[in-house]
Amino acid sequence: MPLPMVHLGVARGIAEKLHIPDLPAFYLGSIAPDGIFTREGFTREQKWRNHLINEDGVRTIDEILAFYKEHKHLDESFILGYTVHVLTDQLYNENVYQKYLERYENDLSPVQDKKWAYYNDTDIVDFEIYLKSPWRDEVWRYLEQSHGIDVEGYIYAVEADAWRDRTLHWYDSGESEHKNPVRYITYGDEIVFIDMAVEDICRMIIKLR
Repeated sequence: MPLPMVHLGVARGIAEKLHIPDLPAFYLGSIAPDGIFTREGFTREQKWRNHLINEDGVRTIDEILAFYKEHKHLDESFILGYTVHVLTDQLYNENVYQKYLERYENDLSPVQDKKWAYYNDTDIVDFEIYLKSPWRDEVWRYLEQSHGIDVEGYIYAVEADAWRDRTLHWYDSGESEHKNPVRYITYGDEIVFIDMAVEDICRMIIKLR
């Protein structure tokens, strides 16, 4: 749901508050689930499974945390990042995306359909976060050092690495390809969400340890 700078912003906030043994692995894990989009011919079912959504289109916080417990032996920092990614998606859906839907549906004259209005706003804001974040260069250095791992049935190292490379260069142009004025999801909305998600997810992680 949220784009890479939101995921990395949440991960960076968590890394500031908690001891993470391997920061390159953690930051890569925090964007790795979206590596599914680099898989040739991926299906919706594969994307749901990889984002811990069951066949009924549902996932719960408890199920996400159970994934961490079951897979942390593979690489604790990477799996923690992966778990943080999915927790961020879940909280974003509840706290940002639902508000987006309300704002869009209450707009009597939307200039785009629902899907592209969402990506217009989130991509423009994602570039704004990239340009304004003082921690960006630090996180980019960690990502450049990172290497994916295979998490059988969820993501493969080559896919995580491909998404890492895409993310590292996505912002090279300096501005989004979307050009309509932001109407539904603002920079302020996403910054408030990042701060909230850091606090909520930290509490969840502390209980796991």
